[in-house]
Amino acid sequence: MLAPLDTLNHLKARLREMAGDLEAARTDGCLSLVLELPEIGMVPPRLAGPHFRFLHAHRDEMRAGYGVAAEWRASGHERLRRLRSRAKRLAATWRHLDPDETGFTGFAMLGFAARPSAAPGPPSAGLPNALLWVPEMALCSRRGQAALVLTAGQARAGGRIVDRWTSLLDRFVPLLFLPSPGPLHPAPLKRGATTPDAAHWERLVAAASRQIRAGGVEKVVVARRLAVEGSRRFDLSRLQGALSFLFPSCQIIEIHRDAASFVAATPERLVSLKGTRVEVDALAGTASRAAESTRDGALGRALRRSHKNQHEHRVVVEAVSEVLGRLRHLRFHLSPERHGGVSLFGGHTLHDTRVRVLFVVSYVGH
Repeated sequence: MLAPLDTLNHLKARLREMAGDLEAARTDGCLSLVLELPEIGMVPPRLAGPHFRFLHAHRDEMRAGYGVAAEWRASGHERLRRLRSRAKRLAATWRHLDPDETGFTGFAMLGFAARPSAAPGPPSAGLPNALLWVPEMALCSRRGQAALVLTAGQARAGGRIVDRWTSLLDRFVPLLFLPSPGPLHPAPLKRGATTPDAAHWERLVAAASRQIRAGGVEKVVVARRLAVEGSRRFDLSRLQGALSFLFPSCQIIEIHRDAASFVAATPERLVSLKGTRVEVDALAGTASRAAESTRDGALGRALRRSHKNQHEHRVVVEAVSEVLGRLRHLRFHLSPERHGGVSLFGGHTLHDTRVRVLFVVSYVGH
């Protein structure tokens, strides 16, 4: 336990050293202190209470947030517009102190459901329709560098912040050095109800097919809700670790609020913005990996040549172009360096095809 004790004492000493700076940096908005950490494991620990964890093995990136420094919820058709306005005000008043010059900053998580209002069926207890969430304590790592971010939701006296954050460090830092849990015996899963049921599902597929033939729908994704029950409590840290191993090119997500947890592995990235460069991944086509290399390679080539997948890629590119075209203060073009090539990616169990599209955007003054 020498390593965690040394790290804990070092972080607490750094926090005490920064007390005066915290007092001087008081603001009407959030205030974050970034403290450098030694290299840590890829799967961050879980704490009781609200938290989120995002992992990406191939990019060697991890972000996790614990507790709530500030949050805003919304629903309805104007939900994202309202949260965007709130996020802009948040960013304008957020102060960041980075005495170790890590380059990391405090961050917030924006999450939203596909529908602007509650979907029919069982409610998702504890998961708001749309949420902008600033964690009180955050953990981030990128390519071997790691930092701990402590955030106060509003201006407070420096001493009160130090006392509160010292308590958080005492709870959290020892968890960073716990050994990985040993293997467990497989637990059987009992399949429960499916929503919609088989008959309703067939009607939905038939209705979608009619809409496609009539030209009313260009692309549609049909989905079902399947309930399963385990013989023991689900271990979400193990699940995240397994998903990260099985799907290293995917973003692994866990969000926990109240009694509900959302866990996912997704290859999709909605958008990446760096300066004037906007990157969008257009994904289509999935196939199970084959054990035999020749067969596996043939499956990948078939995915890349698929006219159906190429059409779906084009739909995404055209949809993004249409949205950007509505913004009168922006001018954009597709960069030839990243447009048109289909790449194959995936993990140990699945192939997917992807087109990475680069839009170069410039601002046009009014």
